[in-house]
Amino acid sequence: MQLKNVTYSALLAAGIGLLAAPANAYSLRDTAHGESLFQTFNSLVNSERLQLTDSEVALQELDVESLTWAGGVSPVEVFFINEGAGHRNQLLYTVNDGEQQMIFDDIASTESGLAETQEKIDAKRKELNFYIEEKEALEDSVTAYVEMLEARVVALEAMESRSWGDNRNIDRAKAKIDAANQADFDAAQVLADTTKQVSWRQSDFDRETALGNNGVGAMKLGDGANLGTFDGYTAFDFLIKSNGARNANGNIYGVDAEQNADGLQHVIAYEYFDEVKEESWIVLGFEDLYGAHYDEGGHSDRDFNDVVVAIKGVVGTKVDAEEVPEPASALGLLAVSGLMGLSRRRTR
Repeated sequence: MQLKNVTYSALLAAGIGLLAAPANAYSLRDTAHGESLFQTFNSLVNSERLQLTDSEVALQELDVESLTWAGGVSPVEVFFINEGAGHRNQLLYTVNDGEQQMIFDDIASTESGLAETQEKIDAKRKELNFYIEEKEALEDSVTAYVEMLEARVVALEAMESRSWGDNRNIDRAKAKIDAANQADFDAAQVLADTTKQVSWRQSDFDRETALGNNGVGAMKLGDGANLGTFDGYTAFDFLIKSNGARNANGNIYGVDAEQNADGLQHVIAYEYFDEVKEESWIVLGFEDLYGAHYDEGGHSDRDFNDVVVAIKGVVGTKVDAEEVPEPASALGLLAVSGLMGLSRRRTR
């Protein structure tokens, strides 16, 4: 995992005295109690779609715009619990509306529900190679092109991998064979289209393998960062940059809905009290997709599971139970509040 050091000069210029050392990498799971806490937090995530779901764990909803440093000697520690995103998101924070600081610059893991594995990279490589072979065969002759496609169909039918042995890939290859056997087959146009596919897929493959461990998710569930301690009143905003590891211009979503590109809330917070250590934790769930829910004509699942982290050393204002619908249990509210597009102003 690569963690960028916190830039303190900008914070000090804003009148914030930061007392601790730069962020460092370690894991919540380094101790037996930490492993127990991790399992508790991770149990809040549904394994089917990683949608934060009903739980018997005692949790209290917090106003996401009220998060502040707990004070004293407690550092702010942030731990990666899980993620359910196809995007490779980044996690950032600000203090007292200062400069955005990186916490995790590529939230991808082989252990998460939507894992970024070597198999995914191998699939991309196979797909790229298929198109390269098509281009080379078509440059040779239409006959060679058809023979290559026929061999590809045989190979696809023999594969057990869902990614490469499903009927869609086989049907596409057969459709190309049928087209090539037609008298009106335009080899020049097909070659031009295939050349574009090679270029696009090569760029995609190069971009993907530049991330993490040659494209494989480098984070481990439980990985953490120590943001240090602060001096005086310190208000926090935790944000995600949607697909930021892949796209420098990805949307950034924070706790102030009015500042988000779609005007919707993308973060939700709950407090968990660790009775063993007598410490409070905050569990944050993030939604990385732009816009309203599919059912409302948008393009988002609004499940707030795309990045899930647990934070120690930060506190927030509890939401009055009378203001919230009666839940089956606490985290069942995540989908509900997401659909409502909560927009609360930070109070200080």
